[in-house]
Amino acid sequence: MNKKIVTLLLGTALTVSALAGCQNADLAEAPAQDKSTTASNSSAGNSQSPQNSNSVNRSSARTQNGISADEAKTIALNQAGVSETDALAVTVLQDFDDGFSLYDVDIYTPDIDYDYEINTADGTILKQDMKYTDKVANIQSQTSITPEQAQNTVLQKVSGATEKNLRMKLDFDDGRYSYEGEIIYNGMAYDFDMDAETGTIYGWEQETLQY
Repeated sequence: MNKKIVTLLLGTALTVSALAGCQNADLAEAPAQDKSTTASNSSAGNSQSPQNSNSVNRSSARTQNGISADEAKTIALNQAGVSETDALAVTVLQDFDDGFSLYDVDIYTPDIDYDYEINTADGTILKQDMKYTDKVANIQSQTSITPEQAQNTVLQKVSGATEKNLRMKLDFDDGRYSYEGEIIYNGMAYDFDMDAETGTIYGWEQETLQY
């Protein structure tokens, strides 16, 4: 009987010892979990830094878009030495050439037409050209229709246009003389051909200048 009691007591002691060991193991694992959680939170906090970096890059991109169309127009006018009020028209078109973004600026004046290609990124003038226009006063004609008569006829077709808006030359083609020219007025270009002997306008086209 005494042996049975001793045996039971030993079994109970072993069971209590085993339970105590399990509790200690659980307590030992808890700090490890806390460390893991802390490390995870630290990583989450650090992951916010790239977002701030992206925000800065987008802001920088906005400042690197280059010049505006109005700025390109101002650069071209300054280069030509022409005020916008003295120009018949100024057009600005954005274009691409060999991978470069550029502005094509055309300035129409009574005496000279200017053409500029301007780098969109920094406003550098990549190309420039100028062409003297044909003036009515420079035409020497022995035709039935004088330059002045031809001028008055075509200007009547464009209300508000004056001699300042007209470019014209005398041409000889296929055995006959003709007046060829254009009127630049109010954002429009009017091209014409007139028989210099009869005064008949046999060619007339009009188009809106591209801005």
